Amino acid sequence: QQDKIDSSLINMNMQKMDKSELVLRLNTKLQETQKLVREVEERKRRIKIEIENMIDGDEVLKRDLCVEEGPLMKKILEKLEYRCMALNTSNTANNDVTGSKLGGIKKVAL
Repeated sequence: QQDKIDSSLINMNMQKMDKSELVLRLNTKLQETQKLVREVEERKRRIKIEIENMIDGDEVLKRDLCVEEGPLMKKILEKLEYRCMALNTSNTANNDVTGSKLGGIKKVAL
């Protein structure tokens, strides 16, 4: 009778069990809990790394955006000349862009 103990640690209900059985079950529960804690800690570590990588990526994008919208880039873009032109599709299909070689339509819009 002295090897028995009342405990609610295993199934949340008070029950009488052998001390050795209680110790065995508690050790099993402890190992399961420790394994779960290790898994959660590893997951937490991986998530922290992902967050840091996202923050770093965000900082790079912000710097790139500042460069693209900065005064130097605006000055460079102001100096660029853009030209637009429309080509007749039958001319380009015949590899004759201006229409002068193969009797195509001799019109180029600039």
